[in-house]
Amino acid sequence: MEFRLLWKMMRYRSVLTLVSVMTLAVAVHGLSRFSAFAFILTCVSFLLVYASATSFNDLADTQIDAVNLAGSQERPLVTGHATPGRLRSLGVCAAGGALGVAVVAGHGVVWLMFAALVIHCLYSLPPLRLSRHPYAGPLLFTAGFSLLPYYAGVAVAGWNPGSRDLFMSGAIFFLVGGRMAIKDFRDRIGDAYFGKVSFVLKVGKPAAVTTSAVLFAAGLSALLGVLGHGWFLALPALPLCAAGFYGLHRLRIATELEDELRSIGYVIKAGNGALQLVAGMVLLDDLHATLLVLTLFGCSVLALLGEEALSFMTHPEQFHVTYVPRIESRTVLLDRTAAPASQSLESVGTQE
Repeated sequence: MEFRLLWKMMRYRSVLTLVSVMTLAVAVHGLSRFSAFAFILTCVSFLLVYASATSFNDLADTQIDAVNLAGSQERPLVTGHATPGRLRSLGVCAAGGALGVAVVAGHGVVWLMFAALVIHCLYSLPPLRLSRHPYAGPLLFTAGFSLLPYYAGVAVAGWNPGSRDLFMSGAIFFLVGGRMAIKDFRDRIGDAYFGKVSFVLKVGKPAAVTTSAVLFAAGLSALLGVLGHGWFLALPALPLCAAGFYGLHRLRIATELEDELRSIGYVIKAGNGALQLVAGMVLLDDLHATLLVLTLFGCSVLALLGEEALSFMTHPEQFHVTYVPRIESRTVLLDRTAAPASQSLESVGTQE
């Protein structure tokens, strides 16, 4: 197995969402039965699951990625740094490794990893290939990024799921669903040309952004409700949530692809930051921290994360974007997409 290729396919930034959800589940249940060893192994197992999933997804979407990610180094198949055979072998080995690590982790984590692999197979591979379905695909992907890591966190915390977990995982499902509703904006041109009907292409840009905002609001409300008398523990995260909603507003009015990617990137960062901040507050409360300690922790983390939020809200054009597709390498396909050649690249999927 080539470890450089494995690291490339792990795309660890996306796995941070899984770790954030796991951390919140652990915080909700406390540290009395928590196994740090199992937690670390579960994180490693999720990394391997994700490497397997991205390998098979890249194999399924090679032609689409060649359009959507022209000029990028993100996809080894597109750049020629990997062959289909190597990527297929990596996917199989990573899946086996994920299950092996999960067995060592114990706590029934192996069944959750098996479910995660099944979800990714249904999403990317024939005969179903639910990534091509505008509604089933995002729902399945949301479950993989919310329910599975949450219950993995419950498992490594040493508890069996209870009624509170049902509502908490539902809140996380809505929050992650808000992210999934806007994840395919960058890929509209290639998706349209090759007939991959993503959610944003199906419903249009305004409806996709509105759906994302509604899901985020529902998830935040549910989270506050589940915390009950501890609702104040989420207060430091509310400014980050406000900045995230501002990011959605910026996304809705953006006319340039780079502005869209800036907005989506910040919405995701704000969401992850809010989840991690709430997890920290809940964990400290479980450790019987005083109100002063809780206040100092919440304000300190908010100050660190809030600086970027304030920067984005005042100067969004300065927010860093990892990769912006080269427009000139994609416009040659415009006359063959569903959009007329005279239509701008950014207008694909933006109609009411």
